[in-house]
Amino acid sequence: MTSDKARKKEIRARMERTGEPYAEAARHVGRDPEAAREITRPEHLDDVPGAVLPAPVAVMMARHLNAAGMHLGAAKRLAADNGAPGYRDLGREDGPMDTAHSRAFGWVYHLGQFAERTTVASSAAEAVPAPWGDATPAQKRAYEALYPNRGSGWCTREGGALPQPGQDGQDTADDSPSEQGRRVRHLLPSPVPSTRLTYTAHGRNLVKAGDVVPGTPAAPIWDAHRTLNTYACEWMDRAGDTPADLAAALEGCREVLDEVQGVAAGVLDEIDRRARRGTLTGADTEALDTARAALDREKAWPLLQALTDARAALDGAAAELPNPAGVRVPDRTARQMTGRTAAQIRHEHGLEVFTNRHIGKVTAPNERRADALARILDWMHATGQATYDPAEHATNDPGRAEG
Repeated sequence: MTSDKARKKEIRARMERTGEPYAEAARHVGRDPEAAREITRPEHLDDVPGAVLPAPVAVMMARHLNAAGMHLGAAKRLAADNGAPGYRDLGREDGPMDTAHSRAFGWVYHLGQFAERTTVASSAAEAVPAPWGDATPAQKRAYEALYPNRGSGWCTREGGALPQPGQDGQDTADDSPSEQGRRVRHLLPSPVPSTRLTYTAHGRNLVKAGDVVPGTPAAPIWDAHRTLNTYACEWMDRAGDTPADLAAALEGCREVLDEVQGVAAGVLDEIDRRARRGTLTGADTEALDTARAALDREKAWPLLQALTDARAALDGAAAELPNPAGVRVPDRTARQMTGRTAAQIRHEHGLEVFTNRHIGKVTAPNERRADALARILDWMHATGQATYDPAEHATNDPGRAEG
């Protein structure tokens, strides 16, 4: 205990604010993070105050380290139960491998304590989590939110999984399916960083959005990006889409573009409102005004109208089966596709196209199978067949080769 009354007062004030026990609060008060001693033992980590990070990042740090402790325990049990040398036999002293595990666990445990302090410093938890003993209600709530369903063993047991960002077990039975997992849990800290969020790219000053935004207000926008990216990554399957599928995609692009324009304009309006009221400083207001002008709905309208016109141009369009132009569907390919739906053959065709593209980087690929699958799809689209019948195909398509 310190004899410094002023520091004691600061410690008690922090205890009231965070729900931390005295010893934990004392670690944070009056310490200079830059003056921390060299960390040569696990216990030295106890002197390191929690870092201020985006809340989802802090949460996943703690979860990964907590899971690491469980994995260490599971690995030790597997080795000892199956007679690995160096582990303790029943009723005997610890072996050298037991000692190694204990030392590793010591580091993981104290790193986990640092991560839990980080969740408090990052406003991701209301108190340092603790599940039992003399833990306060705030600490127990923090534990349940930070480590939901930990008793299930998470990924150390069959069928288990580590809870991902935004999953904290706080959804209620009254939540609709659309609300579950969507509730805002965290707000990102200020000031705005100079780094840029990205979905897939890597590089200097780039941070993965999946680590930062889950559970924050911007999460639905990044979820939408991920969903749209899934469609874009299926480029190899596009040749198997029906005309109606392509028309639906155009309509979806038009709606997404309209929504993006409206959301972006709304965000910029909120930034402008705060800048004018003086609740946001340090921003380049001239550049923001330029961006707002560029996002004016009248300027975005030509692109929206182009997509609307493109969709209207497809009214009444239907699939047709042209002359095969040298394409043949051999018996072997036809037999392989017998009874499959158009969606299944579309997937098979996409795999073939994808494979040929990569083969084409080193040598000319054999595209006959891809062409045959495309012909089957063209025939199914034109005739409206639900499943593929090679015999039926042979009756009305010269592209269906025999023998």
